[in-house]
Amino acid sequence: MNAFKICAALLVIIWFLGLGHRDLIEPDEARYAEIPREMVQTGDWITPRLNDLKYFEKPALQYWLTAINYKLFGHSNATARLWIALASLACAAFIGFLGLRLYGAEVGRYGFFLSASTLLFCGSGHYLTLDMSLAFFMTLGVGFPILALSDKENPRRSRNFMLAGWAALACAVLTKGLVGAVLPGGALFFYILWQRDWKLLKELHIVKGVLLFLLICAPWFIVVSKANPEFAHFFFIHEHLERYTTNTHHREGPVYYFVGVFIIGVLPWLITSSRGVLLPTFSWRTSKGETFNPERFMWVYIVTTFVFFSLGDSKLPAYILPILPFVSLLAAKRIASEGRIKGDSWVMLVTAILIFVVALISSRFASEKIPAELIALFRPWLMTAAISLAIGSAALFKWRNTPSKSVPIASVFSVLAISLMLWGFQAIAISRSSADEAKVIRKYASDSTPVYAIDNYPQALPFYLERPITLVSYTGELEMGVKAEPDKTIPTKKEFWKRWDQDEQAVAVIRSDDLHLFKSRGEKIRVIFKGPRRIVVMKQ
Repeated sequence: MNAFKICAALLVIIWFLGLGHRDLIEPDEARYAEIPREMVQTGDWITPRLNDLKYFEKPALQYWLTAINYKLFGHSNATARLWIALASLACAAFIGFLGLRLYGAEVGRYGFFLSASTLLFCGSGHYLTLDMSLAFFMTLGVGFPILALSDKENPRRSRNFMLAGWAALACAVLTKGLVGAVLPGGALFFYILWQRDWKLLKELHIVKGVLLFLLICAPWFIVVSKANPEFAHFFFIHEHLERYTTNTHHREGPVYYFVGVFIIGVLPWLITSSRGVLLPTFSWRTSKGETFNPERFMWVYIVTTFVFFSLGDSKLPAYILPILPFVSLLAAKRIASEGRIKGDSWVMLVTAILIFVVALISSRFASEKIPAELIALFRPWLMTAAISLAIGSAALFKWRNTPSKSVPIASVFSVLAISLMLWGFQAIAISRSSADEAKVIRKYASDSTPVYAIDNYPQALPFYLERPITLVSYTGELEMGVKAEPDKTIPTKKEFWKRWDQDEQAVAVIRSDDLHLFKSRGEKIRVIFKGPRRIVVMKQ
């Protein structure tokens, strides 16, 4: 068994190892685990709900896929993350397949390993958000048309590849909205302008493709809009137009924001990835009648997506995740053509040293929310991750002129290092999750005991309690749902005290500095949990 097969098998094992070890992190992981749990519990797979309130920020496809995992295997940390782990690995495998079909087996192998082992891609493949799902479907939605346009000798196969691309883009829209189709469409438009090849439009099977696209994604949008009149305005205007053109979500950043994200996100393959994008091998000039150029199209897609998000007013690191698989493929093509690794061995070594230094001085980052004793538990994981990267860099140094060995080995140790840091985060999860609070509440209170959250929303709590909680004087991202169903929350503390006084037994989750709310009233309470961020009290 050669190095490729051994390392591929090891990578897959590490990929799924410890998937449920880390508690769900708030708010993102908790949110995207809870919505499908409520779908299963209520039987309503049309209207997404978060803490029993309507939640229309994103479409429903990933919720359905996670809900199916819950139906099959029960709900847990692992099953909540199972879909994105599968999607991310499948995405890397597809890039390997695309590289194989376009440029040969060597590029395909490098493409797979490089895709899987970059920091942003690997981390996102184990962190529950919608971004990896979007990246997976957009990668298929761009990759299949590339295969179709590169394989014109077999019209039937070319058509099937193209229709598969249309179907994937429909799934991308059903995952995170219009951006899933707009960016690939924009890239194709700019490519045609550059190539001056409008005949390319005839090869897209537009009529069949649009019909297939609408058949897949339109039904849910129609049904959810009929069931919820407020959906269309909130989803298309607030979540698309306002999110992109304003800082209404307070996620603004400078125009160069994603330059830093890219540099960190492609680690440890920074040099090769950067050269693949900045120094592509295609000619900048085009000639009339020139055939379809896959590398040029991938490059246009990368630049279009990067510029689009850079110009937007809302920015998060994972927004550029959909370009990373193609960045890795361009890097793989360059490694195969040059036959050696240039510079990434040093990048990997320096990254290992920096992580080790951070581990040594990590106590300096202690705060009230993340106490020093928790950081001390996290430190060994960071050190072990640094050692793993150092071993990977040693492989790159030793076999720098034999990338068929060094790339797979270094990739496995990169994935291991990222996984170690993710597993180790469980040591400080109490500062970012409500799992421990839920355990204590379930120990002291029955399933019928009211649970109130005052001036805060511990998003993982409903998931681990397996039931919604009652929010008091809080809206946050649930503002739309609260307005649509105001009876499901308590708007003021005055109304809360009336409810509290009527309850024979009740639990309240408060911020760590809000215990005075109960002491000032002389309430007979028992503190059953005290963490870095929150306190849980129970009525006696």
